[in-house]
Amino acid sequence: MSLLQQAVIRAHPNTYCPKLWQEIFIDNKGNVYNCCHSMPRIIGNIHRQDLRTIYFGSAVQKARSRSLEGRLGCYPKCNLLSKEVLQKESRPSVVNYEDLRTLRILFGEACNISCVMCGQDHRSRAFLDEEALIRNIDLAPFRQIVLQGGEPFYIKPALKFFDHCASQKKTVNFSTNGLLINDAWAQKISLHSSMVTVSLNGATKKVHEIVNRGSSWERVLANIQRLRFFRDKNKTKLCVRGHFTVVTENLADIPLFIENYETLGFDRIEFGYDITVPGFLKNNPELAYDLKCKISQVLRAVKHEKCVDTHRLKMLALADGA
Repeated sequence: MSLLQQAVIRAHPNTYCPKLWQEIFIDNKGNVYNCCHSMPRIIGNIHRQDLRTIYFGSAVQKARSRSLEGRLGCYPKCNLLSKEVLQKESRPSVVNYEDLRTLRILFGEACNISCVMCGQDHRSRAFLDEEALIRNIDLAPFRQIVLQGGEPFYIKPALKFFDHCASQKKTVNFSTNGLLINDAWAQKISLHSSMVTVSLNGATKKVHEIVNRGSSWERVLANIQRLRFFRDKNKTKLCVRGHFTVVTENLADIPLFIENYETLGFDRIEFGYDITVPGFLKNNPELAYDLKCKISQVLRAVKHEKCVDTHRLKMLALADGA
């Protein structure tokens, strides 16, 4: 990078996004992005080109340039990045394919339950073709591959692709509602995954089953223990992470979820939130203040505070540091 380019970067706002250099996301239509929020734009389609060719295309190179020059349009509203720790970097817009680290794939929207905040079409049977992925993706550089749905365990191509990745000795991680994990899959996950993320959107049976319509609190908790059993049996380092999506129906359960995450079977927990929540909290300031006090109190009492990712709670002004 020239001295002039470096000077331009220093003179503009920081919109540096490492995802443009390290990540790939493929949606259920085969469109390729750098971010799982389908941002900043489509850079190719895996049905028409192999991933290596896409990665060297002009679209992603232009996005990297905009990022370095303070002109990345999706950056200001992004809630994925921990911007407080990101620093501007002088990086080239053209980089090696081997620099990629994370591959995320949305195989489809089909699911066996219907969460109150989810806008996906769970009856859809439009799935990615795992054979096209196998043919057009060189997995060599990826340190982690994340399979998403819908519900990945409900989508056969996702499970077939898991087996392909495992045969290539790759780490394959899941986000799941936790209902369909049997012994065979718990065994596979314990051997080939570093993390499995289970969606538990309540700290009690009543709230979880209100939010995750069609779920079973008892079955999900039993399957979390199933994962832990096979992890211990195989002596692996699988991390079982709980994901709690904040909606208006489960706000009151947040403190209890933090307090009891280990009892529920999780090693770590994280939060997301529905787009309606910020406005709801703004319109209910007393409720928001009371909830923040309760969350702050329980966070101070948590033994392993580093196991609780409060990034999204801070964005909702429900935890200190917002």
